[in-house]
Amino acid sequence: MRRTLYWKRLLIVVVATLGLVGGVFAVHHLQAKSQSSVIKERAEKAAAAAEKDPAERPEAIRLYAQYLKFKPTDEGAFQAYTNLQFAEAKADMANFARVADGAEAFLRAFPAHTDERKKLVELYLATNQAAKLPLAKQHIEMLFSAPQGDFRHNIEVLEMAAACERGQGNLVAAIDHIEKAIATNAAPVRVYVLAMQLHSANKEDPKRNVSIDGHLYALRRSARFEKNLEARIAAARFELALKNYGPARDDLDKAFGLKEGFPDLGGSENPDALLALAQLELATIKSPDQVAGQRAKAETALRKAFGLDPKHVAVGTLLAEVLTVQGKRDEGVKVLKQTAEALGPQDDKLLTVLDRLIDLGEHEFSGSVVETKLAPDPGKKMLVTYFRGRLATLKADWPAALRQLEEVAPALAPVPEFHKKVMTGLAACYAAMQNPDKHLEYSRLALKDDPEYATAIVGEAEALARLGKNDEALNRYRAIVNAYLLTDFRPELVRLELLELLAHPGDPASRNWSRFEESLGAAPARTPEIIVYQADALAARGRGAEATKGLEEWLDANKKNARAAGVWVALARLKDGGRAESAAAVLDRAQKEIGDSVDVRLARAGLLVARAKPPTPDEFAALAAGADRFPKPDQFRLLFGLGQAIARVADRGPEGEPVKALRAEALRVLRAAADASPKDLFCRAVMLDQGLAAGRADVVEQAIREMAAIEGENGPVGTLARIAVRFPELQRVTDPAAFAAALKELREMAARVRELRPGWSRAYIALAQLDELEGLTDAALANYSEAIAKGDRQEYVVRKVVDLYRAKQQDDKAVGLLEKLRTEVRLPDDLERYRAIRQLFQSAELPKNARLTIDRNAPADTGDYRLMLLRGALLATIRDDDDALAAFRRAVELADKVPDVWGALVAQLMRKGEVRLAREAVKEAKEKLKPGPAARADERAELELALAGLDELIGDLEAAFGHYSAARALDPRGLKPTQQLVLFFQRHGQMEKGAALLEEARRTTAAPDLVRWARRHLALTLVSRPDAYNARTDALALVEENLKAAPKDTEDLKTQARIWTVDPVTREMGVGYLRERAKAGDLTPDEYYLLGRLAFDQGKYLEAEPYFKLAARPHPKVTAEHQAALVRIYLALRAVGDAQAALEQLKINFPTNWETTREEARVLARRARLKGDASEWEDEKKLLAAARAAVLKFPGWDAGPNLATRSGPLFEELGLFADAEAAYAKYLAGSKQPDAHAPLAIHYIRQKQPDKAIQLAWDHEKTAPVLLTARLLTGAVRAKRPGAAAEEKIARWLDDALRAAAGKRELEAGLTGTRAELFDALGEYEKAIKEYERAIEISKSDLLVNNLCMLIALKTPGQADDAVKKISEVIDIRGPYPAYLDTRAVAYLCSSRPAEAVKDLEMALVQYERPAYRYHLAWAIDLNPAEGKRIFAVDELKRAKAIGLTAADLHPLEFQRYTELFEKYKLSRNDK
Repeated sequence: MRRTLYWKRLLIVVVATLGLVGGVFAVHHLQAKSQSSVIKERAEKAAAAAEKDPAERPEAIRLYAQYLKFKPTDEGAFQAYTNLQFAEAKADMANFARVADGAEAFLRAFPAHTDERKKLVELYLATNQAAKLPLAKQHIEMLFSAPQGDFRHNIEVLEMAAACERGQGNLVAAIDHIEKAIATNAAPVRVYVLAMQLHSANKEDPKRNVSIDGHLYALRRSARFEKNLEARIAAARFELALKNYGPARDDLDKAFGLKEGFPDLGGSENPDALLALAQLELATIKSPDQVAGQRAKAETALRKAFGLDPKHVAVGTLLAEVLTVQGKRDEGVKVLKQTAEALGPQDDKLLTVLDRLIDLGEHEFSGSVVETKLAPDPGKKMLVTYFRGRLATLKADWPAALRQLEEVAPALAPVPEFHKKVMTGLAACYAAMQNPDKHLEYSRLALKDDPEYATAIVGEAEALARLGKNDEALNRYRAIVNAYLLTDFRPELVRLELLELLAHPGDPASRNWSRFEESLGAAPARTPEIIVYQADALAARGRGAEATKGLEEWLDANKKNARAAGVWVALARLKDGGRAESAAAVLDRAQKEIGDSVDVRLARAGLLVARAKPPTPDEFAALAAGADRFPKPDQFRLLFGLGQAIARVADRGPEGEPVKALRAEALRVLRAAADASPKDLFCRAVMLDQGLAAGRADVVEQAIREMAAIEGENGPVGTLARIAVRFPELQRVTDPAAFAAALKELREMAARVRELRPGWSRAYIALAQLDELEGLTDAALANYSEAIAKGDRQEYVVRKVVDLYRAKQQDDKAVGLLEKLRTEVRLPDDLERYRAIRQLFQSAELPKNARLTIDRNAPADTGDYRLMLLRGALLATIRDDDDALAAFRRAVELADKVPDVWGALVAQLMRKGEVRLAREAVKEAKEKLKPGPAARADERAELELALAGLDELIGDLEAAFGHYSAARALDPRGLKPTQQLVLFFQRHGQMEKGAALLEEARRTTAAPDLVRWARRHLALTLVSRPDAYNARTDALALVEENLKAAPKDTEDLKTQARIWTVDPVTREMGVGYLRERAKAGDLTPDEYYLLGRLAFDQGKYLEAEPYFKLAARPHPKVTAEHQAALVRIYLALRAVGDAQAALEQLKINFPTNWETTREEARVLARRARLKGDASEWEDEKKLLAAARAAVLKFPGWDAGPNLATRSGPLFEELGLFADAEAAYAKYLAGSKQPDAHAPLAIHYIRQKQPDKAIQLAWDHEKTAPVLLTARLLTGAVRAKRPGAAAEEKIARWLDDALRAAAGKRELEAGLTGTRAELFDALGEYEKAIKEYERAIEISKSDLLVNNLCMLIALKTPGQADDAVKKISEVIDIRGPYPAYLDTRAVAYLCSSRPAEAVKDLEMALVQYERPAYRYHLAWAIDLNPAEGKRIFAVDELKRAKAIGLTAADLHPLEFQRYTELFEKYKLSRNDK
């Protein structure tokens, strides 16, 4: 049954429910009210207790917060809670945000509370945060608008309003507020001071000085202030700040009653007045001789002020500073301690005193105050951390200092006085951790807080000097010494002044030394360091005797000086030019005079390092013996210096037992050094390097642990050490994925080091090594170069940069670097040799007068094999071959285990033609150059490469191949062995083997540097072939693979540009990029040559010339072809004299090369032609005979292929046709090749002797390729018709050949083309055109396109433009061959474009002098619309006839024009 609830029953239920709910609510309300009352009572008690004990304040705040959740409308409670919060914020600004939010909530609820509003404004201003100023300003506006209180005239509120405006940069508004405060006539002195400060800052106000003077007048003359001591002191101090010392002195005289007629205001008993007087005495020191007297006056005034008020912090701190700079630090510390004890723990001024005590290096008392008086107060937690951090820096606990100072830095940013010391503390930490980048960064942050803070100024200067930024550092030290009068830093100023002068090129004696001389200071005050720098400066100016005398005089006068050792060492270095014997004698004298010293021991170590005879571990051990007798810092200096010296000797190698013993001694000494200085990072870094070289994992692990303890787990030095440990491991990784992952991780680590220390060269070296491992040579070069820019001068790094520049064939840049560095460090002998040779190559004295320079720089009696190699190389450069050979023989005697000396000797013997002696030398070298039993595989591979080079020099290619192969087998993943084997194959014509090796290498994914090089070199190999256009896509794909990994690698970008030049579509883009690189001097001779050739091919000879010049500059990679191009360009420019000069240089550099012979013959032929043009027939004949003789003198001119590829074509080019015929005939007689008759047959065709050509073709038809026979037969007919019978025979043979070629696409296309040529010769032009087009459709042929275009242009001139287009496509791809240029010129002529035709014909004639080209040039000139120009057509027709022009040289379709042209100019054709 369904139940129904009627409305009455429903009403009863609802009423009952409401009653129940109401009852529950009432009970809860009574309970809450009771509970909140209890909380409020507890909060009020806690607040009362907090008035006596601030430690109770947080509990009161917590209880009020809990109560206000129940009673947010309790205005009194909320006000009490807000004021407690203000008190808490005053104690610790870390609570600022919470307090400000609470106060804002209170004032929104109860806006009439002006006192709390003022406190909130004060709180916002106390943060020194610009973002809070708008909020403060809003509350000030509310105060100005408040109905109660006249806040618009309230001085305190107006001061706060001015502070807001000033903080927002609104000086005018700030001044307006403060002037309103002054206008009340009740403003205290401090408001006047603030007004003057604001006016002084308002540079835009032209009347600001008037305003300042008005306020100063008020402080001095107004009834309120005229005899007010505070006002007088304020006026004096403001004048003092403006450096108006006269008015300041006048005000203080009145304050002290020293002004006649003015009452004594009591200044002598006022600490502030005495403080101002002391400040004035210090500020008016103008010269060093005033320092002592005025500091004493300041001390007197301050001592009296301190006696009057020991709590006066400004007095105490300045007195302590004055005492300290006078050498009374302990008294200064005592003063500050008294001030601290007088203040008590609750006085905030105690913080300033503690801060100054720490500045003075006092840590026991200040540490005790921090821990006993400040640390118990939770409100001072941030300041306690600050002081603990600063105290940790005094104790050299760098990790703790770093952690604590970094923790408080953000919170103290609003307090510049403390924040600047946090920054300098962090700077000191990083300086101790040997991180000058961070040292500089934090010093500069401190200077943002206080630009005049001396500690930060000095820190910045020191960091700049350590970073090698000498110019910037020098400016800072000039200010430190000359402006701040901190003379303790004078030695560093002198050092930097000297470096600045020596860094400039040129003769040091001619430079302006005045600033250096000024920096020395007064003679009596010069320290030993300054004396040494002064001597160095004299020596640099060539006044060595004077320098030595000055040092000896100082030593005589200062025998008891504790720092005399440094002067003795300088004397040893400079006396007699620093000769080892003289230096040793001076050091012996020093030891007798001053006893044992670290400086003398280290100087002896330097002599051992420089000695030609390798020093032994025992010699270094003797210098380290008894180190414990020195103080700890000197112990460390001695042991670390010795460890580095031993390491330098060991690193020079070669590896073996002697080096192993040296490394063991280096590690022993470095360990002792590290123990003497437990927190030195770089000692451990050197120890790690030597541990790695020695294979001592225990040493490496310990060094890394100790680094982490010093600088933290991820510090830059330790991180770099871990990279150094893992780098050799990475080199051995063969799995591509593992290699990539490990490489990425190491890169990230190196990048982190660079970020932490951007000025540290070692970070860039690590990145460069990783770049090299990945094959990114451009990036490696950039990083190594940056390391040098950051001040690194390690031989390894310098050598790397030079090697990379040389690999990029940028020797000028390598030499430029060495020129710069040689003013700073002594270059390794081989690099000095390279620099000198390069300089000599480019010198105007080559070869004249060079011998004196060589004898001076590399004397004949030197006992150093490296200098002897330098001597030999320089003598060879000036072609003094006999003496060069003697030098190289002597170098072998001095160092017969060094491959370089054998290479130099064998090369010189071959240069002199002493082949037998060269072979004997190689045999002897192989006996001497044998790897030691401990040699690594890569070292053995390097030796195999050296032996391969020797064998290749003497022409023993089989033996060379064996050594190159052995090197690759020993180091299959190394770049150099594979690279050298590939180049060996390519040098000797084994292109397929070279390509196969490149293909194999580019797939070797575990060796990125090898892969990248293989791709790049294979790409260049592909486009160096005759089918470069067809290979361009594959070549580009190879380079693009490299560019995916390194999109900015210039080697790959240049290779890409070179490939682009192969394709007409992308050629300009490629040329454009190469030109940009040329502007930067970043091209190889090959690349300069390419730019020159591309311009030459377009007839842009003037544009080509500078590129050919750059390609031909002296350079190890310059070839004879590069220098030959310079001869050709001058001939093209008709500058025969320049061509002759270029030829002479070619003869000097490449006396036995074919290119030299070829260009000599060309120059002689050009000179002969000029004589012929001048009708000097006898001279013409002699010069042509000389050209012929030059060819005949070339060794091997008539050897095998040379006859067909060199001598014969050159004879033809020179017009020596009989000699050409003889050369080709000799080649045919001596060759068994099936196509050996082709050169002779083609020569007959060109000479219009078809019968001979046809007979040759028939004679060899059975053995020759079918297509060759067809081309010779039809080419002969096309050149000059031989007669019907011969033509019919050829036609029948060609038909048979075509039938036999059916289905053979390429052969069929070629034979179809020859049939087209036959139709063309027979005058069946329509058939010829169709056959040409059919053949080209089957398989495109440049020859057939050329023939077709000539026929189209002559047969149907209306289609000549189409012919131009077709033949231009061939020229764009294949280059400007003369035959193609001639065809295009005819097409231009048929389309009435004579100017373009002239350009093409002139380009063709530069390459080949042919009668037809001269005739076509005459035709083009005849079409010139300028009447005056046409006369030159006659000259060209005459020249054409002079070299044999007949109608047979032209296409039959040209005959009519040919006849008309000769008749027009009334010339005889005489075609017999």
